Amino acid sequence: MYPDNISFKNGVTWGSGQKCGLIADLGLTHSGDISKAFELIHIAKDVGADAVKFQCIDPDNLLGEKSIEYTYKCRDGTEITENMYEMFLKLEFSFNQWKEILNLCDQLGLTFITTSHTRKAFNLVNSLSPEIHKICSWSLCHRRLIEDIGKTKKAMIIDTGPCDEEMLLTLNNWYQSKGGSQLIVLHDFHTNDTSQMNFGSIPRLKKIFKSPVGFTPQGREDLFDTFSLGLGVDILEM
Repeated sequence: MYPDNISFKNGVTWGSGQKCGLIADLGLTHSGDISKAFELIHIAKDVGADAVKFQCIDPDNLLGEKSIEYTYKCRDGTEITENMYEMFLKLEFSFNQWKEILNLCDQLGLTFITTSHTRKAFNLVNSLSPEIHKICSWSLCHRRLIEDIGKTKKAMIIDTGPCDEEMLLTLNNWYQSKGGSQLIVLHDFHTNDTSQMNFGSIPRLKKIFKSPVGFTPQGREDLFDTFSLGLGVDILEM
């Protein structure tokens, strides 16, 4: 259905017959501090990553209710409660800051990947002319966003999350119908129950799409990375 390999301007190729590609998920760990983002990009390069992944959130459009609070646990066990809208605002970068991040990635030979959470976020990211786009598992039914990405004729990475096979095929149709050229699926799960992690979907996804398939872990358990490698993933998000 798709090419079994995808190549980037840094000379890296992901897919059949290639070494496993590595994406450093820098996500929100920069805390909205661009100097910290630069530091993390350099670390990603030093540890051998091929690409770095950020998130463009657009909290004004993502959150309909601005008063929602979220409680999360820190590594030391303490819990922090924050207003989600205010928390997301702190994590935003301006267009010029995104451009600086992209330029640094280019200088270091890293592929720049950013998850777009809304259509407005996608428009900002797309204006940077990235090689590839990404959406998260909670955007798998966002047809207009998926079609927008398809129109660019660029590759799109998705996380499976709660997606079943029927939903995945529907998403693929939306993307392809607008010109989408390469769908890359990362197996993903939101559970601690090993019986529901469904690692068997990795070879199934490779069979369906004939294109690179990866794994994106939700925790710090290295054993799951090993499972995915044993099942033939082409890409590992770390």
